[in-house]
Amino acid sequence: MVLNSCNESINVLVYPHIYDSICTGTTYDFNGDLLTTAGVYFDTLTGSNGQDSLVKLTLSEINLPIVSAGNDTILCNQPGTVQFNGLPLGGTWTGTHINSSGGFDPNGVGLFENVYTYTDPNGCANSDTMYIDVIAPINADAGVDFEGMYNCGDYSINWITCKWNMEWEWDYTYRVIQSNSSRNI
Repeated sequence: MVLNSCNESINVLVYPHIYDSICTGTTYDFNGDLLTTAGVYFDTLTGSNGQDSLVKLTLSEINLPIVSAGNDTILCNQPGTVQFNGLPLGGTWTGTHINSSGGFDPNGVGLFENVYTYTDPNGCANSDTMYIDVIAPINADAGVDFEGMYNCGDYSINWITCKWNMEWEWDYTYRVIQSNSSRNI
């Protein structure tokens, strides 16, 4: 394009309109200007021969994907892998004792930070953090032996904690019709 004004000619080369997008929270380098928001931008470039170029950019902003690593949790320090799944599916995990697909192996007590990151088809990435508190297991104690009673309608069994070998035969109304039992006390 040639512009004439007061007997002067200026050659301006107009480039096509550029349409592009950025993810929320990222920047776009527009000929040295770092843009962080959507909008329409212009820039004039001067070539080595003095010719000016006009560039127009329409920049849109894409929202980040919503990502969930799940609730913080407590696990016992015992062998075995516990599987965690973040949402949306297809992301990767990072952290201590966790593999990229979400398999967590408790290996020592402590509070562990695990991050789930997902990148959407637009190339926009977002992350969420889940904390896993690994605690020492507590030994179960059932307490002292006890006596009990089992009541089955018209038939009751009294017992003291012991070894039982029992055989039962029931009729269709669920009443005991024959019982063979032995116990060691």
